Amino acid sequence: MPQRSKDGARRSRAKTSAGKSLADVTAGASELADVLGLTPRRLQQLVDEDVAVRKGRGTYAVAETVRRYVKSLRAEVEEKKQVGPLDAARIEKLAVDRARAEVALARERGEVVPIEWAVAEFERQTRPIRAGLQTLPSNLTQRVVGRDPGEVRDVIQQVVEDLIANLHGLADDIEADDEDPADDGDDGDGDE
Repeated sequence: MPQRSKDGARRSRAKTSAGKSLADVTAGASELADVLGLTPRRLQQLVDEDVAVRKGRGTYAVAETVRRYVKSLRAEVEEKKQVGPLDAARIEKLAVDRARAEVALARERGEVVPIEWAVAEFERQTRPIRAGLQTLPSNLTQRVVGRDPGEVRDVIQQVVEDLIANLHGLADDIEADDEDPADDGDDGDGDE
Protein backbone atom coordinates (compact mmCIF):
# COMPACT_ATOMS: atom_id res chain seq x y z
CA MET A 1 0.00 0.00 0.00
CA PRO A 2 1.45 3.43 -0.94
CA GLN A 3 2.49 5.78 1.83
CA ARG A 4 1.76 9.49 1.91
CA SER A 5 4.38 12.17 2.43
CA LYS A 6 3.99 15.43 4.35
CA ASP A 7 2.62 17.16 1.23
CA GLY A 8 0.01 14.42 0.75
CA ALA A 9 1.61 12.89 -2.34
CA ARG A 10 1.55 9.12 -2.51
CA ARG A 11 4.91 7.42 -2.13
CA SER A 12 5.36 3.98 -3.57
CA ARG A 13 7.47 1.25 -2.05
CA ALA A 14 8.06 -0.17 -5.53
CA LYS A 15 11.49 -1.57 -6.23
CA THR A 16 13.55 -1.93 -9.37
CA SER A 17 14.59 -5.38 -10.58
CA ALA A 18 17.88 -4.79 -8.75
CA GLY A 19 15.99 -4.25 -5.48
CA LYS A 20 16.64 -0.51 -5.43
CA SER A 21 13.76 1.73 -4.40
CA LEU A 22 12.30 3.64 -7.36
CA ALA A 23 12.54 6.78 -5.26
CA ASP A 24 16.34 6.40 -5.34
CA VAL A 25 16.69 5.95 -9.12
CA THR A 26 18.59 8.75 -10.84
CA ALA A 27 19.26 9.52 -14.49
CA GLY A 28 21.34 11.91 -16.56
CA ALA A 29 19.80 14.96 -18.21
CA SER A 30 19.58 13.55 -21.74
CA GLU A 31 18.28 10.20 -20.49
CA LEU A 32 15.55 11.79 -18.33
CA ALA A 33 14.65 14.30 -21.05
CA ASP A 34 14.24 11.38 -23.47
CA VAL A 35 12.00 9.51 -21.00
CA LEU A 36 9.80 12.59 -20.55
CA GLY A 37 9.78 13.40 -24.27
CA LEU A 38 11.52 16.74 -23.69
CA THR A 39 14.66 18.49 -24.85
CA PRO A 40 17.51 18.87 -22.35
CA ARG A 41 16.87 22.64 -22.54
CA ARG A 42 13.23 22.15 -21.48
CA LEU A 43 14.38 19.84 -18.68
CA GLN A 44 16.64 22.65 -17.44
CA GLN A 45 13.65 24.99 -17.52
CA LEU A 46 11.75 22.48 -15.39
CA VAL A 47 14.61 22.59 -12.87
CA ASP A 48 14.28 26.38 -12.79
CA GLU A 49 10.52 25.96 -12.25
CA ASP A 50 11.16 23.52 -9.34
CA VAL A 51 9.53 20.68 -11.26
CA ALA A 52 12.59 18.58 -12.12
CA VAL A 53 14.59 17.46 -9.08
CA ARG A 54 18.34 17.64 -9.47
CA LYS A 55 20.20 15.18 -7.22
CA GLY A 56 23.74 16.11 -8.19
CA ARG A 57 25.76 17.45 -11.06
CA GLY A 58 23.93 16.24 -14.15
CA THR A 59 21.76 13.69 -12.31
CA TYR A 60 18.07 13.87 -11.56
CA ALA A 61 15.66 12.01 -9.26
CA VAL A 62 13.54 10.14 -11.79
CA ALA A 63 10.48 9.22 -9.70
CA GLU A 64 10.10 12.62 -8.02
CA THR A 65 10.67 14.48 -11.30
CA VAL A 66 8.09 12.35 -13.12
CA ARG A 67 5.62 12.83 -10.25
CA ARG A 68 6.09 16.62 -10.28
CA TYR A 69 6.01 16.81 -14.07
CA VAL A 70 2.70 14.92 -14.23
CA LYS A 71 1.33 17.20 -11.50
CA SER A 72 2.41 20.31 -13.46
CA LEU A 73 0.83 18.96 -16.66
CA ARG A 74 -2.43 18.28 -14.82
CA ALA A 75 -2.38 21.81 -13.38
CA GLU A 76 -1.76 23.21 -16.86
CA VAL A 77 -4.71 21.27 -18.26
CA GLU A 78 -6.95 22.47 -15.44
CA GLU A 79 -5.81 26.05 -15.99
CA LYS A 80 -6.64 25.83 -19.69
CA LYS A 81 -10.09 24.48 -18.86
CA GLN A 82 -10.78 27.55 -16.76
CA VAL A 83 -9.97 30.15 -19.40
CA GLY A 84 -12.34 31.29 -22.10
CA PRO A 85 -11.64 31.00 -25.82
CA LEU A 86 -10.35 34.57 -26.02
CA ASP A 87 -7.98 33.98 -23.11
CA ALA A 88 -6.82 30.72 -24.69
CA ALA A 89 -6.07 32.56 -27.93
CA ARG A 90 -4.09 35.18 -26.02
CA ILE A 91 -2.16 32.47 -24.19
CA GLU A 92 -1.39 30.76 -27.49
CA LYS A 93 -0.22 34.06 -28.99
CA LEU A 94 2.01 34.66 -25.97
CA ALA A 95 3.48 31.18 -26.42
CA VAL A 96 4.21 31.89 -30.10
CA ASP A 97 5.73 35.26 -29.21
CA ARG A 98 7.87 33.59 -26.55
CA ALA A 99 9.08 30.96 -29.00
CA ARG A 100 9.99 33.68 -31.53
CA ALA A 101 11.83 35.62 -28.83
CA GLU A 102 13.77 32.49 -27.84
CA VAL A 103 14.81 31.93 -31.47
CA ALA A 104 15.85 35.58 -31.81
CA LEU A 105 17.88 35.36 -28.61
CA ALA A 106 19.51 32.11 -29.74
CA ARG A 107 20.38 33.77 -33.07
CA GLU A 108 21.81 36.79 -31.22
CA ARG A 109 23.96 34.47 -29.09
CA GLY A 110 25.20 32.70 -32.20
CA GLU A 111 23.52 29.42 -31.23
CA VAL A 112 21.50 29.29 -34.48
CA VAL A 113 21.97 30.80 -37.91
CA PRO A 114 19.55 31.50 -40.75
CA ILE A 115 19.28 28.65 -43.23
CA GLU A 116 20.18 31.02 -46.06
CA TRP A 117 23.51 31.78 -44.37
CA ALA A 118 24.20 28.08 -43.79
CA VAL A 119 23.50 27.24 -47.44
CA ALA A 120 25.69 30.12 -48.65
CA GLU A 121 28.49 29.05 -46.30
CA PHE A 122 28.21 25.45 -47.50
CA GLU A 123 28.43 26.68 -51.10
CA ARG A 124 31.48 28.79 -50.25
CA GLN A 125 33.22 25.95 -48.44
CA THR A 126 32.56 23.36 -51.17
CA ARG A 127 33.49 25.60 -54.12
CA PRO A 128 37.16 24.41 -54.11
CA ILE A 129 36.01 20.78 -54.07
CA ARG A 130 33.76 21.30 -57.09
CA ALA A 131 36.53 23.18 -58.91
CA GLY A 132 39.03 20.40 -58.22
CA LEU A 133 36.66 17.71 -59.43
CA GLN A 134 35.68 19.69 -62.54
CA THR A 135 39.32 20.19 -63.57
CA LEU A 136 40.26 16.57 -62.86
CA PRO A 137 39.70 15.28 -66.44
CA SER A 138 41.75 18.03 -68.08
CA ASN A 139 44.54 17.70 -65.48
CA LEU A 140 44.71 13.98 -66.08
CA THR A 141 44.55 14.28 -69.87
CA GLN A 142 47.51 16.68 -69.91
CA ARG A 143 49.58 14.43 -67.67
CA VAL A 144 48.91 11.02 -69.24
CA VAL A 145 49.17 11.66 -72.99
CA GLY A 146 51.79 9.31 -74.43
CA ARG A 147 52.49 7.39 -71.20
CA ASP A 148 52.23 3.67 -70.58
CA PRO A 149 49.41 2.27 -68.39
CA GLY A 150 51.62 1.95 -65.28
CA GLU A 151 52.60 5.61 -65.48
CA VAL A 152 48.96 6.62 -66.12
CA ARG A 153 47.92 4.79 -62.95
CA ASP A 154 50.65 6.57 -60.96
CA VAL A 155 49.61 9.98 -62.36
CA ILE A 156 45.95 9.34 -61.54
CA GLN A 157 46.92 8.21 -58.05
CA GLN A 158 49.00 11.38 -57.53
CA VAL A 159 46.17 13.67 -58.76
CA VAL A 160 43.68 11.96 -56.45
CA GLU A 161 46.10 12.23 -53.50
CA ASP A 162 46.62 15.94 -54.24
CA LEU A 163 42.86 16.49 -54.35
CA ILE A 164 42.42 14.63 -51.05
CA ALA A 165 45.20 16.69 -49.47
CA ASN A 166 43.42 19.85 -50.60
CA LEU A 167 40.19 18.54 -49.07
CA HIS A 168 41.97 17.91 -45.76
CA GLY A 169 43.28 21.47 -45.86
CA LEU A 170 39.75 22.71 -46.53
CA ALA A 171 38.44 20.68 -43.59
CA ASP A 172 41.10 22.23 -41.34
CA ASP A 173 40.06 25.70 -42.54
CA ILE A 174 36.39 24.91 -41.82
CA GLU A 175 37.24 23.68 -38.30
CA ALA A 176 39.27 26.84 -37.66
CA ASP A 177 36.34 28.99 -38.86
CA ASP A 178 33.90 27.06 -36.64
CA GLU A 179 35.85 27.19 -33.37
CA ASP A 180 33.96 30.18 -31.94
CA PRO A 181 32.56 32.74 -34.34
CA ALA A 182 31.42 34.89 -31.38
CA ASP A 183 34.93 34.97 -29.90
CA ASP A 184 36.46 38.18 -31.13
CA GLY A 185 39.33 38.16 -28.66
CA ASP A 186 37.55 40.48 -26.25
CA ASP A 187 37.32 38.84 -22.84
CA GLY A 188 35.13 41.63 -21.49
CA ASP A 189 37.74 43.21 -19.19
CA GLY A 190 38.22 46.28 -21.38
CA ASP A 191 41.67 45.12 -22.58
CA GLU A 192 42.05 43.76 -26.08
